[in-house]
Amino acid sequence: MHIRSQIAISRLSAVKVGQQEVNYFGETTKLNFVCEISKKLWQRGAGPTVPAGG
Repeated sequence: MHIRSQIAISRLSAVKVGQQEVNYFGETTKLNFVCEISKKLWQRGAGPTVPAGG
């Protein structure tokens, strides 16, 4: 997983729960990560933040 994706997932309090191979049209099979966001953790204030000016 790319570092930018890892940072975004951590900001949402999401956790990786699995992996899945996906075939996109005209491309080779790629490995995708399956993540889960817990409402309980997100509501504790671990939800997304909006950067200043964004």
